Amino acid sequence: MIQEWLQGKTRDIIAKETGISQGSVTGIITEWKERTVNPDIENLREFAIWLKNQALRLVNAQKGLGMQNVEIIRSG
Repeated sequence: MIQEWLQGKTRDIIAKETGISQGSVTGIITEWKERTVNPDIENLREFAIWLKNQALRLVNAQKGLGMQNVEIIRSG
C-alpha cells in the first residue's frame, strides 16, 4: 500500500483496489509517515510521480547520472 502511494496512486484508488476504506488507507499512510526517518517524504513522492510522468524510472535516472559523471571525468 505504501509503495503504491509513493508511486503516485491516490488514496481513493488504493482503497478501491485493496477493498480497504479510504479512512483506513489514510490512517496507514499517516502512521507510516510519522514513523519514517525522512522528513521530506512528500517531496520524494512528488519527485517519483514527476519521473513517472516523464516516462523515466529511477534506475534509468541513476544510470544516466553515472554516465554523466564518467563523461565529466573523461573530459577533465
